[in-house]
Amino acid sequence: MAATVTKGILRRFDRLLELLMLIGGAGAASQFSSFVQHYTQNLAGRVAESRVDVDAIVDRARDADMPVYAYLHAFHTASNPIFQREGEALQAKIERAGDLTQAYDRLQVAGLFELPVVFVSHLDMTVAADTWHHFQPSFPLDTASLVYTGMGAALALIAYWLVRGGLGLLSRLVLPRRRAAGGA
Repeated sequence: MAATVTKGILRRFDRLLELLMLIGGAGAASQFSSFVQHYTQNLAGRVAESRVDVDAIVDRARDADMPVYAYLHAFHTASNPIFQREGEALQAKIERAGDLTQAYDRLQVAGLFELPVVFVSHLDMTVAADTWHHFQPSFPLDTASLVYTGMGAALALIAYWLVRGGLGLLSRLVLPRRRAAGGA
């Protein structure tokens, strides 16, 4: 009788864990769309700022009557290390502007199911950290958020079932050996 009660308690605990995984996965995934929207807005601001920086570099090169590549080359080949570091900083600004613009453009054209992959593959940790710092969870009801909520719930349950199945298999492999060895 004690074994039956224990099995009943374990079954209820298992169902409770399933429910918690379902709710946790759905809740976390429901925020994905909202977070990506905030991230994209933050990224758009950084893209605009980086364009201002690049335009200033282009203007300075034009004022020196040089193409940008020659202007940067003059910094890189200068004998003074201060100018070399300045050239590296200017080059880094141009490259960062390109990276941010590419990430923003890819996010703008990504479809519903492509978006998570594009987001992760073009994620800028500085922008993400700043977005997370200012992020306010919401209760989104748009189509994308509802789809991501369902996907999150399903993936969380599948992950739980895989872990539970793996632990069950492991216990069936280990416990019979212990019983046989120890006589328990």
